[in-house]
Amino acid sequence: MESTTYIKPHILTMRDEGADEECVAYVGRENALFVFRSVDEVAKFRELTGLYEGLEAVAVDEKDIARTCLRHGLTRICMPEPWTGVNAVEVFDVEVFVRMLRESLER
Repeated sequence: MESTTYIKPHILTMRDEGADEECVAYVGRENALFVFRSVDEVAKFRELTGLYEGLEAVAVDEKDIARTCLRHGLTRICMPEPWTGVNAVEVFDVEVFVRMLRESLER
C-alpha cells in the first residue's frame, strides 16, 4: 500500500506594517526561500535548531510562494528536514517546486 503525504506549505515571515516591509527566512548561499511541509515541521525545525523564533509561520499556496520569491529575488526553494536529526535539506528551482506543488494539490 502506498503512503500519501499531504503538505500544507508554510514559510517564516515577519512584517513591519508601518514600513510595509516583509522579512522572510531564506538560505543566502542557495538564494532559497525556506518552505516547510507543515506548521508541525516548523516547530520541529525550531526545536532542533533554535532558529527563527521571532518569525511567524504562515500558510502559503503555490502562488504565494512564487510571489514571495519574486518579491525577494529568490530563485530556489529550500525544504529543511529536521526530523532526520541532520542538516539535510532538499533544494528546488522555484518553477519546479511550484509545478510539483500545484500537481500534488490537483490530485
